[in-house]
This record gives sequence, structure tokens and C-alpha cells, in this order.
Amino acid sequence: METEEQVKELQVSLKEKNRELVDKEKEANDKLQLMVTEQNAAETKREESIRMQGDLELKQEEIKHRQDKVNFDLSQVEPALIEAQEAVKGIKKSFLDEIRMMGSPPMLVKLTLEAVLCLTTNSVNPLSWADIRQLMRRDDFIPNISNFNTEHLKPSVSKKIQS
Repeated sequence: METEEQVKELQVSLKEKNRELVDKEKEANDKLQLMVTEQNAAETKREESIRMQGDLELKQEEIKHRQDKVNFDLSQVEPALIEAQEAVKGIKKSFLDEIRMMGSPPMLVKLTLEAVLCLTTNSVNPLSWADIRQLMRRDDFIPNISNFNTEHLKPSVSKKIQS
């Protein structure tokens, strides 16, 4: 009898161990599935990272190309800018006085001065000939033209000048 009891106990223990084994196998399979899923996600992220790095390299190359072009364009324009600044500095007060004395200047003279003053005052307000003459009398008229900085130009002024 004692052997039968031991066999029964061992059978119960075996059934319990089998259940534990099935549970552990399920846990192991779940963990393996999770690891595979995470590995796939990591691989997808790595591939995306490689693609983004390639895109970034293309963008950097494009930026370098544009920068080289801008630098070249600037090197071509800079001498003309310096020449124009020197020409503006060479404008004599007598030249301005002659223009201011005109009761009604030629249309192109008024239009040119109005555009210059629009830029230097950063304003889109229309100017009468009296306004233009008054602004030309200011001591900073020539320095404002010489030191003009386009970076501070309002978009509305730029748009008006282009139209």
C-alpha cells in the first residue's frame, strides 16, 4: 500500500509539475514573442534612422551647394555695392539743393526719390514732393542711404518697391 500511495503522490506531483511546465513554457513563449516584437521594432527604427541619415546628408549637400552659390553671387555683387556706396557718398549738397529747388520734378526723379525714402524710412506711406524735399534736407539723408540694411526692411515695404 505504501508504494501505491507513493505512486499516487508522485502522479499528483507529476501532474502539478506538468502544469507548472506548461505555464513556464507559455511564459517563455510570451517572452520570446515580446523579444521578437521588440527586435522588429528596433530594426524598423534602425532602418528609419539610416534613411533619415541619408536624407540629412542629401540636405546638407544641398545646403552646401546653395551656400557656395550665394557666396559666389555675393562676391560678384559686393564690388558693385561698394562702388554704389562710394557714389552715394560722393553726392554733393549742391546736387541735392538743385533737386529740392524744383517745384515739380520730372516723374522719374520723384519716383526714384520716393522709392529711396520708402526704403530708408521703412514706410509704405505715400510721400508728396514737399515730404520728399523735407526728408532730403535732413543731415542723415546720405548716411541713411549709405548705411541702408535690408535685414530690417519690412516685407510690406519690399513688396511696394517691387511693384
